[in-house]
Amino acid sequence: MVGIPLMIAVAVFDLVVVIIAIVKSNQGKRYRYPLCLRLIQ
Repeated sequence: MVGIPLMIAVAVFDLVVVIIAIVKSNQGKRYRYPLCLRLIQ
């Protein structure tokens, strides 16, 4: 019973983050996705 609401929440979060990234890149600013691990520096 946890899987479907969690999947919906992750999809909404992903959509919001993508929209924020689009707006920032359109303004010419760099954007790092949250919760992204930087394994190679």
